Amino acid sequence: MDRFDKDISFLESVDCDPILKELCRQYSIDSFDEKFRVITFPISDLIKRNYEAGYFLSNYPYVLSLYGVRDEQMDNLSTEELPYLATLACLTWHFRRDYFCQGTLTCRSIAEGTLLRLFCHLRELYKKNPTVSTLEELHRTKCSSLPCQPGIYRVLAPEKLPISFIEGSDNLRAKGYPAAILEQKYGQCTDKTVLYIGKANGRGGLRQRVLQYVKYGWGTAVNHKGGRAIWQVKDYPLLLLEYEVCENCEQREHELLAAYKKENGTYPLANWRG
Repeated sequence: MDRFDKDISFLESVDCDPILKELCRQYSIDSFDEKFRVITFPISDLIKRNYEAGYFLSNYPYVLSLYGVRDEQMDNLSTEELPYLATLACLTWHFRRDYFCQGTLTCRSIAEGTLLRLFCHLRELYKKNPTVSTLEELHRTKCSSLPCQPGIYRVLAPEKLPISFIEGSDNLRAKGYPAAILEQKYGQCTDKTVLYIGKANGRGGLRQRVLQYVKYGWGTAVNHKGGRAIWQVKDYPLLLLEYEVCENCEQREHELLAAYKKENGTYPLANWRG
């Protein structure tokens, strides 16, 4: 079963059944009517599963503002043009609204089909790039979705996210770069999407190496100093990471860095040598 199939299957069953849809519209956490039992447990399971998956963004209001998505649009949301980060922010908005005003996820987001459209859109985005995650998601899930195979990984700047730098990082035991140096280097890069290219050739493969990297960024480890300029990006939890499984990851990393330097005249922001 694919990443979102279970959620989409349930939401489609509601959308196709007028009785279930009406039950969702009538739902209230203050009602103990037995008739709601048929939807209560699947929805509780959906909520738990998605919180555990780590999709939700801490700073989702900021992301929504970047993409011009307003609160009043949320119940009739058009998902067609939403990029990955904006889609996660919209999902977070719906789940967090339920946290502050319990029952709305069921009686509005599910009943009106908005949640179904968001999950279907997210599934399509994953089909195009099945390895993408936010750094925040990887931190929350301890990189559990990554394979224990060798490979390379790239840290990417999402569309519309402004890249600016801070002095130092959350890892107080790590020495940072002067923010002015990072600004200058990033300004020299023609390709401003790829921020870092790294390799994972250790025993635990991508999962172990990226976990070391993420823990370093959140200040709980010191064993991944390579690429540390990423943690001086102001909004680093919103950055994306994608990976590629490959046996000869040293050669693949070298090829990617050489190609980047040839096109840009310098290495990506957080790489300093090929």
